Amino acid sequence: MTCEPGWQTPLLAKAAKRKSTFRGENSSDMPTRYKKGTAPGRSDFLVWARMPVISYSSSPDSLYDMEKLRKSLENSECFNRDLIEQQAAAGISYPTPFYLGLVAAGAAVLYSLTRK
Repeated sequence: MTCEPGWQTPLLAKAAKRKSTFRGENSSDMPTRYKKGTAPGRSDFLVWARMPVISYSSSPDSLYDMEKLRKSLENSECFNRDLIEQQAAAGISYPTPFYLGLVAAGAAVLYSLTRK
């Protein structure tokens, strides 16, 4: 399965509680400057126009059915692949107290060996 840019859009659309009021590319909602298929900025406008209507009080729970979104993301091969790639790129990082504990343990061992 190939994961092309924008693979998240259909998953978000399925879980959306609020829908866009955009009536489509051939409707009067489409500005005349973007009617031509090769117009610059057309794809950006279409992405923006298809977004759900958001109010000031909108929270993720009011925009999306979070349980449905979670299930669709956990079954998505692209989501899992992206998550694994992000974790592999981040690598392993230990918190500072871990290193302080190693230093303290090493100092305790050295102290006990030199004390005898």
